[in-house]
Amino acid sequence: MLGVKALLVTPYFWPERLGIAPYATEIAEGLAARGVDLVVLTGEPHYPSKHAIDGTTGWATAHLPYAVRRTPLRDRSSGRLGVRLWNDLAFARSVIGNVRGGCWRKAPALVISPTILAVPALRLAGHHGPIVLAVYDVESELAVATGIFAPQLQGLLRSFERACVRRADTLVTISTQMAETLQRLHPDRDVTVIPLWSACGVFEPRQRPASRPPTFMYSGGLSPRHGVQLLPRIWSELRRRMPEAQFIVQGDGSERESVHAALREIGGNLSLRLPVEKETLAQSLQDADLQIVLQLSGVATHTLPSKALTCIGAGVPIVTNAEAHSTLGLLIDHHGLGIRGDDDVAAITGQIADLFAAPKELEAMQTRVGAYAAQHLDRERSIDAYLAALRP
Repeated sequence: MLGVKALLVTPYFWPERLGIAPYATEIAEGLAARGVDLVVLTGEPHYPSKHAIDGTTGWATAHLPYAVRRTPLRDRSSGRLGVRLWNDLAFARSVIGNVRGGCWRKAPALVISPTILAVPALRLAGHHGPIVLAVYDVESELAVATGIFAPQLQGLLRSFERACVRRADTLVTISTQMAETLQRLHPDRDVTVIPLWSACGVFEPRQRPASRPPTFMYSGGLSPRHGVQLLPRIWSELRRRMPEAQFIVQGDGSERESVHAALREIGGNLSLRLPVEKETLAQSLQDADLQIVLQLSGVATHTLPSKALTCIGAGVPIVTNAEAHSTLGLLIDHHGLGIRGDDDVAAITGQIADLFAAPKELEAMQTRVGAYAAQHLDRERSIDAYLAALRP
């Protein structure tokens, strides 16, 4: 038991269902269960869009085992840079106001990035306690890889990021590959790896119903950084190779309307859904034989899509275009948890067709996924590591 108060600072939190929100929520639950007197500084639900939260009632008045202080943030569904920057600044101002208002200036703080601005905001507000910065996205690299900023601004972004990181006492990230990137960008800092886990828990792979056609699913954020522009091409090629196949798209984001329109134009056995609640997420993922996890070229080396671990936790193999040297690419290749290729849609779908032509190999892949999840996706061990990092 920590025995003292602590802050958890993250713009994304329950009841948001995508991105880092489920992990931030489970960290809060885990720390509170371990006796930490916790205050969460976060935003009102806004990601991937406010309408995606409309069906979730009671979040503003929910009685939780920790205090939650929220600031209004703008809907992220447009995907515009201006909205993201406005939200980052608004959240930083909120952090300053809460801490200056007496919210535990000496308590240890866990900041989950994005957004990294929260670290200097805490110091500007007079926070004197230790700050643990958990980097889930290397923002200076992602901003260029996703085209948000021009490559000419890379040096300026890195300098700003270094200035923010310098104000944290402990630097944490989610994979060895991301730790190497951070140590290259911040050579004077040690980096601790605390792995992610499956946000939906760990389940035995479900036996494939004999009557089910080959079924594929994309579940998660529908935004450019997730490489969703490949989804219509993949579905078109899968329909050509396997006319009986079914495709389920479950998610929300700035590209939802355009992706849905492109898929409807292709037609076929198609099901388009909004995100589901955490309690039914694993069951919904198990509706598919393979989960498609895409990343924009160059992005996978600077982050790890949490949905990949959620799919593995549900016992479903993955199809991805992640680079071979990225965290997800190494995970898939080294442990045999799915199919990995580049952006060559014909090659990826060819591997998928070959897999369904050899059902024993698909079954063996599902077995490997289940074994990996049971051995490596331990939420309690990771939350214990966060608790240790927060100790004064």
